[in-house]
Amino acid sequence: MAANNKNHKDGNRSGGFKNIGGTYKKYVAAGAMLALLAVVISNSKVTSNDAKKPQDGLFAETTGDEENTEPFEVDAYPQVNELAEEYFRYYADGDVDAIAKIAHPITETEKSYIKMFSNYLDSYEDIKCYTKKGIEDGEYIVSVTCDMKFQGIDSSAPQIHRFYIRKDEDGTAYIDNAYSQFNQSRQENKTDESINALLAAYEQSKDVISLQKEIKREYDSVLEKDEELKTMVMATMQDAISEWVASFEPQTSEDDNQSQTDKKDTDQTDQLERTAYAKTDVNLREKRSTESDVIKTIKEGAKVTIVGVSKDGWFQIKNGSDTGFVKKEYIESEDAPESGSEDETPADQTQTRTAYAKTKVNLRKKRSTDSEVIKTLKAGTKVTIYGTSQDGWFKVKTGGDTGYVSKEYITTDPSKVEQTSASSNTKTRTAYAKTKVNLRKKRSTSSGIIKTLKAGTKVTIYGTSQNGWFKVKTGGDTGYVSKEYITTDPSKVEQTSASGNTKTRTAYAKTKVNLREKRSTSSDILKTLKAGTKVTVYGSSKNGWYKVKAGGKTGYVRTEYIVSSQSKVEKEENTNERTSASRYLNEGDMVRLSESVNVRRSMSESADRVGLAYEGDVVTVIMSYAEGWTKVSWNGQTGYVKTEFLR
Repeated sequence: MAANNKNHKDGNRSGGFKNIGGTYKKYVAAGAMLALLAVVISNSKVTSNDAKKPQDGLFAETTGDEENTEPFEVDAYPQVNELAEEYFRYYADGDVDAIAKIAHPITETEKSYIKMFSNYLDSYEDIKCYTKKGIEDGEYIVSVTCDMKFQGIDSSAPQIHRFYIRKDEDGTAYIDNAYSQFNQSRQENKTDESINALLAAYEQSKDVISLQKEIKREYDSVLEKDEELKTMVMATMQDAISEWVASFEPQTSEDDNQSQTDKKDTDQTDQLERTAYAKTDVNLREKRSTESDVIKTIKEGAKVTIVGVSKDGWFQIKNGSDTGFVKKEYIESEDAPESGSEDETPADQTQTRTAYAKTKVNLRKKRSTDSEVIKTLKAGTKVTIYGTSQDGWFKVKTGGDTGYVSKEYITTDPSKVEQTSASSNTKTRTAYAKTKVNLRKKRSTSSGIIKTLKAGTKVTIYGTSQNGWFKVKTGGDTGYVSKEYITTDPSKVEQTSASGNTKTRTAYAKTKVNLREKRSTSSDILKTLKAGTKVTVYGSSKNGWYKVKAGGKTGYVRTEYIVSSQSKVEKEENTNERTSASRYLNEGDMVRLSESVNVRRSMSESADRVGLAYEGDVVTVIMSYAEGWTKVSWNGQTGYVKTEFLR
């Protein structure tokens, strides 16, 4: 039997929001959290009377009847801000593994959504945290405002998100993702009733409502001014989320799984029964197993009826008088196989939408670049898409011809069509290498290097980025460069000195701050810089950190703690001066940390870490030493911290 081993996705799901119902609405509502789509937001509101469900929508309307009188604390907890910055940096990168370390539990559903959504993101900027206390000490409800920047769009979309932050056993702060807006809308994780009630009251407090309205006004204003951004969130992202909804296999909770187990396979509703076709010759089996007995072999193109939803990668189907199971990848449930006539898939039986060829592209008979070309479409050719993509291809109709086009060459946004010059070349623009970077043969860091470009090298970009890479030409060579190293603004190029070293400049520590080994607040501290310490800054900031040199040590400092002028250095008042290194503390004293510090196993900044203690944490003094260190008890462990950090 000829087997097709490609992983075909289950079709026959609506590609548009109007026809997405039941379980899928949960995804759409969750999509509102990050996509800011008006159509989604309007569908994701819950009633303000439900004290057990905080509202899903970004700008959901609330009555304000219940008043939480505790005021916001704005950017009051460094560990909260750092956590939010990490979360959004990982989100923009689509790094779900990194997110899972700081925001858990995280479901496969949300991971899939993040990966899809991050394909359109550039970054999150201007992050600000509005905090109120949670149920327990060290727990916080946080409204985070930020600006979301899409790839290729000049303006940013104002955002507001809500998190519930807790600390784990070793005192490390994390986002309890069970209370995220995504998971609250999906309800895939169990939650605590008291926290749900607190969140519901929080959402109805006047200052929260006021903040939501403020962000909504800013959002409406920027969309009104930037048509490209408006098209992105109102059209492109709607289509992207709709396609994700249609293609992603929803998870079910344990209760749902148990419910389904208790039912017989034939107890599916008539609404779930649908017509499909065999993609190739395939065995109809008695059970969901390739070891099960074969009832009969269904021929390629044979019409079958799918009974219910897929389970364990199998469909239960009817063919003639026989009912059995077939692996889902061998069933085409969206439309008739290519060998059939056009009449087998009438347009009124499959959802359609208008789209355009992004560039010059072939319309093929089958979903394969090896398939026969029906005709070549020019950039901008208007087409009708049938249903959703399968295996990375859309079924389209144009000018009386029906065939298949790779989805990367199709767009529903006419502004994304690549304009061509008189010579029919793809639209190009001039750009520059931001820093020293490799020009590669393919869109991969594992691909061969054609040559290395110096910072400032002038390049020609072809079209738009794909998978985070630009196709560029420079000095007769054409290849690919990761988009993060390319800029159209020559002022953003990292300048180098005559010796070839990265350009440096003098700056100062704005306040007392740690010089760290890596770009992370969890990285080892090399030394602590006093306010006003003169430093040498290398190049520009990266991920919110500067590489600096101070007193013979080179490391990293957060950008907000570095200033270009001594006049901007913050002077500490006498009442806030740290305890001097020579001062002794008494055994048994309970002392609060003046800032976040590494607790060490011995009296050395190079000693192994016991853990990271946050500003405001209370430690118990065991013994104070003349060397400027104090042995403390912290979170059930013992270690050493610099005495100067103890108030």
